[in-house]
Amino acid sequence: MGSGKISIILGGFLLFGIGTVPEAAPGSLRLRTAIERLGEDGVEFLGEPGTARHYEELIDFTTRGQPFPVSCFTPISGSLGGNAPDLTDSARQVLETLAVRPQLPSPEIYPVGNWLRIHATTQPESPHAIDPWDRNRNEIPDLVDQIAAVANSFFDIAGTGLGFPPPGLQADGTVVPYDLYLVRLPEPVYGFTIPSIAAAEGSAESPPGFLVIDPGESHGRKNLRGIVAHQLAHAALFRFSSLMPAWWQEASAVWLEREFTQDLAGYRSSLAERLRNPHLSLASDSLQLMQGAFLWPQYLVESTGNPFLIRSLWEEAALHREVSPRVLTDLVLDRLNGGSFQESFLGFGLWNLYTGKRDDGNHYRYGSHFPDPAPPSQYDSYPAVARWEDTTVERLGTRLLSLEADTLRGGLEFHFFGEEGTPWQVAALVQSPGSPSRIFFQEVALDSRNQGTLRVPWDDAERVILVIQNLDPGPGLEHRISFTSLLDPHYPFVLSGFGARGENGQIVLEW
Repeated sequence: MGSGKISIILGGFLLFGIGTVPEAAPGSLRLRTAIERLGEDGVEFLGEPGTARHYEELIDFTTRGQPFPVSCFTPISGSLGGNAPDLTDSARQVLETLAVRPQLPSPEIYPVGNWLRIHATTQPESPHAIDPWDRNRNEIPDLVDQIAAVANSFFDIAGTGLGFPPPGLQADGTVVPYDLYLVRLPEPVYGFTIPSIAAAEGSAESPPGFLVIDPGESHGRKNLRGIVAHQLAHAALFRFSSLMPAWWQEASAVWLEREFTQDLAGYRSSLAERLRNPHLSLASDSLQLMQGAFLWPQYLVESTGNPFLIRSLWEEAALHREVSPRVLTDLVLDRLNGGSFQESFLGFGLWNLYTGKRDDGNHYRYGSHFPDPAPPSQYDSYPAVARWEDTTVERLGTRLLSLEADTLRGGLEFHFFGEEGTPWQVAALVQSPGSPSRIFFQEVALDSRNQGTLRVPWDDAERVILVIQNLDPGPGLEHRISFTSLLDPHYPFVLSGFGARGENGQIVLEW
């Protein structure tokens, strides 16, 4: 950085309590683990595909009998669409049983406009029976009326306001009705969506998939809007592409659902895990973390002020098969404002410092309703070297450090060493003493060996927050960093005296 004061100011405040970032707190089931379990030798199902018992057995096999960590099973069922290219033959065979349409005795079909058909049964002997109560006497059960109203309202907002049309809309403008089945599912799973397998194989036109929603009373009617909206969001996204990674599919679906419901209740725990563990990959296949990753599309929309940006990303996904969300983000942001994924990811890391009680009104629109962020790992005596727990950052992860001033003299000298071959970016937020609202921002330049130095005079700083990000796009999960923090008692240099004298026809300066 060189001497002098840091010149770029960010509005806001940073008041972090003492503590360290909790390590790998989520014990959430990972998508890869769940799918590998389904492909293990000896996995046998007694329930016939499409029956309540089969769904229960399949979910039990993915979790080894433990509760499923989230309410949506689409990250598993979506693997049929091609976003898990390394599926074993045995795992694919098991997953394909999910594509068998549910078996309902004497099914009744209720059309919703020309784009949706709700399949249900009122036969009391069926485990999937819904309450036939019909208060308005329109010959449609009240539950079906409620779901139809939610579905129409969702696509009024998702379509008109955000650019996502109903899933059955074909390229020629015709509509193939999408099928929604009301089927009992084991708790806590409330629904899943099946993508069109033919679409994943590259067919120009193919019939849409279908979705399954639990009609039970266990989740309460107050959550019905979110449950229906979430699976319809998956269906709308699968219309563009079923090849996008599960984390981006789930994050986008949660974002779309929340734009409709404006309700965070069902995702507070997932969001808290995401904010408490920024060093874990944004692209994590943890089922819980991928729901909390809806912060990424939320950030992209709010930081650019463009509500159609997520739709644009999915449109690009339809045009560029098997291209990563990161590359698509570069394409869309460059066209929108000359931006890039790298710049936005740094902004994302900074915005995530301002949630919950630390919301300053200048970042997320509803940031005060989000959980608090993790406190950075704190260092307050020098010299200091990286603690072991602070030396790893997953790809597309963010490590946060807090360097506390312990003197009013001299300055801080911070040396960063990143694993070679890994793209890193490092930035600092410097809080001025006695003025928490004055935050200065400085990026740390790294050389070809991923080494960089930051110097800050302590008379101009009370605390330095380091934001260290791993930008590696590859399959490797973790990468190493190291750093040292030193006190330099002579920085910045103070000129104690200055003089000039003539000597042999020249001017000699002395200081």
